Parts: sequence; C-alpha cells; structure tokens
Amino acid sequence: MTEQSDDELLQDWCAEGSERAFAELARRYGGLLYHTALRRTGRSDLAGEAAQGALLILARKAKGLREVPNLAGWLHRTVCYEASKLQRRERRHDARMKHMPSPDGPEEETEGWKEAAPLLDQALDGLPAKDREVIFLRYFEGLSFEEMARRFGGESATWRQRGSRAVEKLRVRLGKRGAAVSGAVLASGLGSGLSQAAPAPVLASLASSPAAGAAAISWTTLTSHSLHLMKLHPATPILATLLLAALPLTLQAIANASARERVARLEMVAGDAPPLTASETYPVTSNMTVRNKRHDVLWLADAIEKGSKGSRPDLAKAERMIQGLSADELDGLLREAIDTELPSGKRRGLISKLLLRYAHRPTPDADLERIVRTSEYLADHLGREGQDMVWGWTARTLNRWATADPQKAMAWYRDQIRCGRLDYTRVNLYTSADIYAGLMQADPRLADEFYATLPEDQQFPIANRFNAAGAEKSMEMAAKFDDPERRQSALRNIFQYGTKDKEPGEVRAWVDRAGACGQDAAELLGLSAAGDPYTEGVVSHLIKMKTEEIAERIAWLQDPAMGEESAAAVGFFLAEMMKSVPENAGKALDAEWERNPDQQMLESYMRNAGSSARAVVDALDRYRYLSNTATREEILRELLSSPGGQEVLAKMRERGISQEDLDEAQLPAELFR
Repeated sequence: MTEQSDDELLQDWCAEGSERAFAELARRYGGLLYHTALRRTGRSDLAGEAAQGALLILARKAKGLREVPNLAGWLHRTVCYEASKLQRRERRHDARMKHMPSPDGPEEETEGWKEAAPLLDQALDGLPAKDREVIFLRYFEGLSFEEMARRFGGESATWRQRGSRAVEKLRVRLGKRGAAVSGAVLASGLGSGLSQAAPAPVLASLASSPAAGAAAISWTTLTSHSLHLMKLHPATPILATLLLAALPLTLQAIANASARERVARLEMVAGDAPPLTASETYPVTSNMTVRNKRHDVLWLADAIEKGSKGSRPDLAKAERMIQGLSADELDGLLREAIDTELPSGKRRGLISKLLLRYAHRPTPDADLERIVRTSEYLADHLGREGQDMVWGWTARTLNRWATADPQKAMAWYRDQIRCGRLDYTRVNLYTSADIYAGLMQADPRLADEFYATLPEDQQFPIANRFNAAGAEKSMEMAAKFDDPERRQSALRNIFQYGTKDKEPGEVRAWVDRAGACGQDAAELLGLSAAGDPYTEGVVSHLIKMKTEEIAERIAWLQDPAMGEESAAAVGFFLAEMMKSVPENAGKALDAEWERNPDQQMLESYMRNAGSSARAVVDALDRYRYLSNTATREEILRELLSSPGGQEVLAKMRERGISQEDLDEAQLPAELFR
C-alpha cells in the first residue's frame, strides 16, 4: 500500500477524526519535534512536552494548514516556539534549571557541530521560508534533488543550487552567532540532527489520543501561538482571528468525559513529568494551572499598563488574549488579580479590562449570578474607587439578572444593603437603577413596588438615570425628593437629556410640575436649551455649536410660554456655552446685548460663569454694564470666589494689574490686591 501524504493524513484527521492518521503524523515527525526541542531546552522532559504541544497545536489547526507549503518547516517553527515558551516558564518558576542536564545527543561529534547544535534551530527559524523548505525536504524527508524536481516541478540543478545556497545561508547565520562550522560538517549535522527518531516512550506519548489533547490545550497556548504565526503567511491573521473567535465553542464540542483519561496521559511527558495535583488547578473548571494563572495575570497587567502609557501593540495583544478567554478563565483571572501582589493602579487597570469582557459584555448564556458573586469578591478587596468601578462594569449583568430572575435579584440587593457592601453614602453607586431597569423589562408593577421600598438616596440613581422609567415619570419621582440639592441634581439631568424636541410650552409645564421657580427654574430651562450633546452622535456636538445655532436657542428660550424666568434662562444657557464654545458664545452674547440689553440676563450670566476661567475673564469685562449698584458687588464677589474666579484672581495677582485697568473695567481695587 502506498504511504499516505501529509495532506491526506491531515484530511483524514480533519474529516473523520482519524486517530490512526494523527498517530502516523506523530510517528513521522516525532523525531524532528523531539530533537529540535531538545537542542533548544537541553532537557528531555521539556523536549517531550514541547513536541507534544506542537502536535496538539497541529491537531487544532489542521484545517488551516493546506496553505502551508511544507509541514516539516511549519512544525519546526511551532516546536521552536513551544520550546522557547517552556524555557521562559522554567527560568521564571523552576530553580532546578540551574542543574539542567546535558542534551541527550550523539557522544561523538565534531567540535564545530557541538558549538553549532544548540544554535541550529534559532538559525533555521530565521531563514526565509523557501530556504527552510528545501533544507527540510533534503535533510528531514531525505529527498534527493531529483526527487524534489519530480515531486514539485523544476530542474534538479535548480533544486541543488537552492539547497546549497540555503545551507550556506544557515552556515553564515551560525557563524554570526559564534559557531564557526564548515559546510561539510553542517550538512552532516543536519542529516543526523533533523532525522533522529524520538525515544520510544516519547513517541508513544505523542501518538496517543490527539482529540483529548486538543481539548486540553490551554487558551494561552493557542492564543499566543496564533499571534506568533501571524508572521508566517498572509492568510494567517484571518485564520488566527477565526480560531480565537471559535475557541469557546470548540472547547465545549470536543471536551467530553471519554477524553479526560487520555488528557492526563498527554500532560505527562515520557513518564517523567508528574500529573497536575488538585492544588495546582483552578477551583473552577479550567485547563490553566495556578502557576500559569499567576503568570497570565502579571503579563496582562504589564501589557495593559504599557497600553495605558501609549503602547498600542501591547494593549492590542492583551485585548486579543482577553477576548479569547472563556468565562471560567475570566473568573479565575479576576480572583487571581486580587491574590497577586500588584500596585493598586495596575490591579485596577487589569480588573477593569477583565470585567469589561466578563461582566459588561457577558455572553448570552453566561451564568449571571456567578458574575455578580465574583463582583462581590472583588468589591470586598478593593477600595472606594475600585468598588465604583466593579459595580459600574457589572451594571449590564445586574440588569439582565433582574429581568431573568427578579425575586432573586431583589433579595440579593437587599442583602447587600443590610451587610453594608452597597453603601450609597461612601460610593457613587447606580446599582438600584440597574436592578430597577431589569425589573421594568420583566414586570413594571414589580419595579414600582421595589422603588417604593427604597430610601431617597437609593431612589436618586433611578430618577437620575431616567431611561428605564422615562423622562416624565422620572421628573415626577425627582420632584418628590425632600433633599433640595438631590432634587435639583436629578432634575438638571432629566431636563438636559430628556426634553429634546419638546415645545417651549411643554418644557415650561414640566418646570411647573417639578415645583421649580426662580434661579432653579431658569437653570432647568437653560439646560433644556443646551440639550443632550450625545444625541447628535458625539460629545463634540456642543464644541461645534455655531453662533447662529446659539442665537436660535436663545430665541427658543425667549418664547412667551417660558414665563418670567426666560431672561435668566438665557443668561444661564450662555454661561453653559462659554464652557465649550467661548468664542461663539461671546459673539452671541454681544449680539443679544446689542439687541436687548437685559439686566436680568447679564446678572444670570455672571452668576453662572464661574466654572470656567475663560468665562470669568469675559464676565469681568462685562461687569461695568451691570446697573444695579446694590447687587453688582455681591455678584462680583460670588464670581471671584468660584473655581474659575480663583484661578483668574491668582494669575492677575501674580502678573500684577494696574489701577488704570481696574478703573477702566470699573472693578473695585480692594478685591484684586
């Protein structure tokens, strides 16, 4: 019977899951993988583990390897990568590496080959793909140049020339690494080094049950290897992306009970490496060891921190890795992030990214209660800022949980209040609003009953975040608050973001129903004119508001239906515009003052201009236009005591201001000395 080609064996494995076909591939390439890894690591146990890892990756990626021109070359690079990864792991965690045994190789080698052998695989990995291909065809598969010509086309002389050039390039690369070796010695070493068979126990281990091994392989191995292989082939990024996206489903499909016994065998290398003990594994279902988990936490924390400082490649790598994690792995890493010693800022950055994937964007089949319990654990171990972050990212999960299981979600919330975990006096929380929004989708009547049982500080987030109840109902909720600051704060939010496209008369009616009057009413009307900056698509909407648009909104506020606070509302609105478009707002104010020099408008503008230094400077320039001598100094003192006023006053005192300038602006000198 004719020996099957690599392509045929891979096809049998992909189509039928043929363990016979995979065992043949393991037998065919086991020697190459084992001895390549052995040269890199110098240890037979690590060599076997690296060889096994390479074959497990082959089992996973077999469907995408038809574009790879030479399987031997692909496997060589893969096992080099696996061996390097194991070396890094051992250097970090295994003090016994200091006593690393000598490689198990032939005893009688020339001095030149002894120097070159440890550097061979790194040098091979650096060669162009076509050069690696011809070396493996010649020295691993043992093809003559004539056979290459017959199999792949072309002239035998051309293949011979390619082979000679490839070996010479390899010799030069080795020389640059300090291993001077002749072409003859190198050719001899390649013939023996690439074609050695693996020890029988290792070969048996490699050939056993690839399906179980494919199920057991960790996400870190697959993700890291996918990123590494993006350098190999133009199509590889697409394949890698598809692999990562399909990873959780693939794991579920092939990780079954009948494979678990064989997984244990695959995780032992030639009988030398002991199986993992219970203490080394996750408390949840996961294929990562505690040691790997700790390493992944440290790596991710470093990458995310570098990303926060401007390193986009590091941040992209971290985000791709997190995207490929299962729910179990995310849960385990979040808990490990608490147990691992990290600076507080780095820990918060890591937890924020993990929670974004785990709790803020949960999968449709996610265990919602488990996510909430993990958030409890995180909140218990983080400070005030951390709790705000944790419950903020968990909002969507709480919303969905309250919809799916209203009674359990409400009971959980009340328990959290009783035990003090949710403390609205210390942390800016919106958890009650998250539960309420979920209840509204499940049963609006139940949501209203829940709201009625809450004290005012817990009702505030629901009214303030008015999306669930609607703007009008939320306005009525806020109007009933006893605390005037809390009431006005919620109403401010509702009028700015919830009155879009309403007529002046409708907005005024809302103001009256809310019980607002005087400056409070003017503030609500002005915010309604400012509108929701997000409704135009981006926050920059207000920054781009033109002078003509500001004038149109002033005219809207001057509608007779707006009532007696209309002029004060215009002043408040212009002070708001000075924060984002000071130049355009200044022009609009000049035009309005020239058309209608309203003292009430100017007083309101100056009373509300204190949040911006730019607005304070503009207001000081208009101070002389205030005609009411009884209130003008009071307004000025109020303006200068504001944050923007204090900033301006400090700069004026630092630079010095002349009496002439003060006189021209009609400003009292005693307030500026």
